[in-house]
Amino acid sequence: MRVSRRAILSGIGASLLMPARAQGAPNAVYLGARVDAAGAASVAAFDLDGRELFACALPARGHDMAVRPGQGEFVVFARRPGRFALVIDAATGGLRHTISALPERHFYGHGVYSADGRLLYCTENGLDDGDGRIGVYDAGNGYARIGEFASTGVGPHDIALLPGGQGRLAVANGGIRTHPSTGRDVLNLYSMRPNLALIDAASGECLERIELPDDLRLSSLRHIDVDAGGRIAFGCQWAGDMADAPPLVGLVERGRARLFDMPETDLGRLAGYIGSVAFDARGAVIAATAPNGGAMVLFDAGSGRYLGQKRITDVCGIAAVPAAGAAPLGAGAFVASSGNAGVRLVAVEDERMLPDSLRRFVWDNHLQLLRA
Repeated sequence: MRVSRRAILSGIGASLLMPARAQGAPNAVYLGARVDAAGAASVAAFDLDGRELFACALPARGHDMAVRPGQGEFVVFARRPGRFALVIDAATGGLRHTISALPERHFYGHGVYSADGRLLYCTENGLDDGDGRIGVYDAGNGYARIGEFASTGVGPHDIALLPGGQGRLAVANGGIRTHPSTGRDVLNLYSMRPNLALIDAASGECLERIELPDDLRLSSLRHIDVDAGGRIAFGCQWAGDMADAPPLVGLVERGRARLFDMPETDLGRLAGYIGSVAFDARGAVIAATAPNGGAMVLFDAGSGRYLGQKRITDVCGIAAVPAAGAAPLGAGAFVASSGNAGVRLVAVEDERMLPDSLRRFVWDNHLQLLRA
């Protein structure tokens, strides 16, 4: 029987839209902030079959989300520099609380809960002096602001809770000073000093501060992810001449930072800007996205070996596919979102689009796993 070219292409298209989760595996649910064609902002939950579970309207564009452990809710932060964070019901998408930044503060778009879900830690900027703060909010008491401590740097952006039950936070102090009156303009280019700070959340004491070499001081440490063993993957944004852009993705392990080498041509495609970074579910692969360059890069988390690049326009949001659902994709399975090319599942040796219903939106910078 002769099979037409149209039938072959139709079959290929159908296979690319097939759900990527293993048969019988739980259907993981993800969160992402987005904007529709009319410019209306929202945060939505969707599963690996591409079905939207709910959406909640936002007053302006969102950035990242943090899921409260065991309490059926999450918080979505305003795009930085922003002044709101909304606490959303994780089952219905209904609004539970609104958190407003203090008049002399603004949010940087990220936060993380304590292991017991009682406290929320938010990266914030002190408008009076430009120094970074970590705001502390009591989630069990209507998210009342109960204190703050220094981020021990300027421009704290991403923040993560380290494993081990010791209440230690990893804070990516990007080094870039901004002010709402000037938007995203860099106000301290010639004095930038980014760092990754490890902080005791109970006391606010800085336990360790990790910096890149002096010649990389314009490499703003912005986004991080932590694996089960406490390793910290990081991604940078280069504020210097693009012709001099260094490697942008690396790993902190046992207090030492190392950057991952990659071919010069592929590095150039990243346009000096990493928008998000994540470990896969097994901690074996690190992925980083470069929206300005339209690329996603993958590395072996153990050796730092470069595993290749995927060309995806305006790709930024990324989150691991749970191990139980990654079997058809193989090693290094991630969900990745784009500002103009929908949502897809990407692995080292595979790539599959989720249905076009998710392509109708401009997806913002980050994705988070809501439940596996």
